[in-house]
Amino acid sequence: MAAGVSRAADVEELYRINMTLAHTLVERLEAARWRGRLYFISTTHEPKDTPYHASKRDSRACFDAWAARSGGSHTGILLPNTFGPGGKIAYNSAVCTFAWQLTHGIEPTILADAPVALCDIAAVTAQLTEWLLRPPAAQPVAMAPCFEYRVSEIVARLRRLASGAMAQDAFDRALAATLAYARTAAPYSPQSSIE
Repeated sequence: MAAGVSRAADVEELYRINMTLAHTLVERLEAARWRGRLYFISTTHEPKDTPYHASKRDSRACFDAWAARSGGSHTGILLPNTFGPGGKIAYNSAVCTFAWQLTHGIEPTILADAPVALCDIAAVTAQLTEWLLRPPAAQPVAMAPCFEYRVSEIVARLRRLASGAMAQDAFDRALAATLAYARTAAPYSPQSSIE
């Protein structure tokens, strides 16, 4: 298992680090003559024109090339925004960040009230398990969003649930689980993280 970098002061360095990780993994797979299936999780935002998203696209292409020449196989998985227990507050999940803020008396700030396509971690885990047991033929395979709401709607639902309201639907239940996690979670700190 390898994890890439998604934040860096120098975005070109971010691209270089992620590509170095991808090429190093391929070198190790080739040295071991491994012919199994490699799963690479990326984002449905891969088409965006940033060094981070380019590193995701190019890493997936690197793994596709490895599979073609080695006889191994590769499944590229594209996930929508994901949230839920275990998300890094103030790092990789706006929903987790908003939940943490609301459970710690901080008013969330909405930078852009755009629609967000997302899935909760329980649904992502179930889908990944299915793909591990029955690898998809399509390349890459994208997980359909479980929910789509504007940022302001997400914050309003979190606020309602944080104030004690009962969950009304599957999205509320996923948000409630995120709130429960956020009550005791610490904000992300690079010093305390294992990357």
